[in-house]
Amino acid sequence: MGDKIAILKEGGILAQYDTPENLLAAPNSEFVSSFVGADRVLKMLSLLRVSDAELDPPNGNGDLPRLRERMTLRDALSELIGSGVERGVVVSDSEDRIRGTLSIETIRRLSSRAEAGQRDE
Repeated sequence: MGDKIAILKEGGILAQYDTPENLLAAPNSEFVSSFVGADRVLKMLSLLRVSDAELDPPNGNGDLPRLRERMTLRDALSELIGSGVERGVVVSDSEDRIRGTLSIETIRRLSSRAEAGQRDE
């Protein structure tokens, strides 16, 4: 995906020129909003990584699914829902070291902040 995207209306009129994150989080018109689609929150989760989320400390991880740090939040959410659990264990990509846990609630909060234009750094 490019750094910036231009959305043009009929006649070549610039509707919005911005980053993918900003287009999804803050479309500047009804036209841009309908262009990016009703599933823009899910699209936003495809741009954010597990490493963008604030993790909870590991605590009795048991049989929870393992989520890689570089996995998108959309893929992590799919993994959690598919496993029928509310939380997964986040492991580093290279060392397979436990970094913490990630919950569906944390993903929800992070997507809400991103939609409001406040990325979690």
